Amino acid sequence: MEKAREVYEAFHGLPGGLNLFSDGRALRDVVQQRFFDERFARLAAVKGTEAIQPNDGRFTILRDQSEWMSRHAHEVEKFCMFFHSAKEAQQYLPRFTAIEGVEVVQGSPDNIEVTAAGVNKGESLLALADHLGIPREATLAVGDSENDRAMLEKAGVAAVMANGMEHIRKLADIVSENDNDHDGVAEIFARLGL
Repeated sequence: MEKAREVYEAFHGLPGGLNLFSDGRALRDVVQQRFFDERFARLAAVKGTEAIQPNDGRFTILRDQSEWMSRHAHEVEKFCMFFHSAKEAQQYLPRFTAIEGVEVVQGSPDNIEVTAAGVNKGESLLALADHLGIPREATLAVGDSENDRAMLEKAGVAAVMANGMEHIRKLADIVSENDNDHDGVAEIFARLGL
């Protein structure tokens, strides 16, 4: 709980929009929602390949994020903050990598995601495979960003989208010809006969 508060305080007051993840929900307050509304409008205008997730009901809008944290810090699973630019995210990244006992990744160049140490997509993939009785060699991971690294490294087959970050594409056993907005995952499945 203290680690969650430490991470929240490191995010608090930074320019951007912070999502808290708890019990399978994304939580933000009205101020954060305004940032995301503006961000999504900007992304839609440039028609880029980044996922656009407007408030379609998957987000819980809190009255006040700080107030929620004061009572529920022990329930936070992940922090995810988007900044106005990749440069801004890079400026603040060292603030989070300096915190001991957490994992810090970027799902896109303009964001920072923080979880407890050992909590990542790779460990989740292996836990699910173990639960289902699937050997690691028979697992497939599909990704495109730094937050997919652990999963791609641990999967039996690592597939990366054509528009994936260059250093992430280097981890791939397979790179799609199409990007994630043009059926890249379906292409991977077809190529693997799935």
